[in-house]
Amino acid sequence: KKFNLSFISFEWLFFTFLGFLMLYGFYYHRTNTLFHKWDINQPNQAKLEGKNWFFKKLSLVNENASGVMLLSMLNLLIVFVNIVDINFLFITKTPPEGLSHSESVHQGIGALITSIIVAVTIVLFFFGGRLNFYPKNKALKILALLWVAQNIVLILTTAYKNELYIEEFSLTFKRIGVFFYLFLSVIGLLITCLKIIGRKSNWYLFRKLGIAFYLVLIGVSIVAYYQ
Repeated sequence: KKFNLSFISFEWLFFTFLGFLMLYGFYYHRTNTLFHKWDINQPNQAKLEGKNWFFKKLSLVNENASGVMLLSMLNLLIVFVNIVDINFLFITKTPPEGLSHSESVHQGIGALITSIIVAVTIVLFFFGGRLNFYPKNKALKILALLWVAQNIVLILTTAYKNELYIEEFSLTFKRIGVFFYLFLSVIGLLITCLKIIGRKSNWYLFRKLGIAFYLVLIGVSIVAYYQ
């Protein structure tokens, strides 16, 4: 009767089991030989013969045109979002009626996650193969880089919203976590720019993102430990 087992729940069991798996991997590290060999054999540069499976029936000209049309519409969409945010944050300095700082940050993070996923997916989709070497893809590259740049603006406005949230309700670990998430997002978008400019392969993007995120998470762990 004196034992209190109320802490046992599905969430606690899942969290404990996940921690056990991570510790097991830390003390008994093994390399997946098959995956390792496959990884080191993947080139960093995109291949000219790579063809988008979705556009098998389309010519290179039409494939490029479809990318330009899609990125043009997406750039127009996100520019309206950024204009509205900049107007509320820096010009009128009055948030929409009924919108708290908490809701503003949460909405900003939600929009940012969606936008970044769409941005990276589009880059992987159009710049995975032969379109990298198309002589007339300049407009497509400019629109893709502009789309990435506008996502970085969205990150900066979200960071400012989080700062206002902290000023009003003080600092918490979750609000610090938002800044780390935004920092990781900037790194991911910058690596995406390098992929577009340098005609890198899709696997190059995943490889560099994995390394960058791993190093940042190690840094976060060190800071959290000494806090």
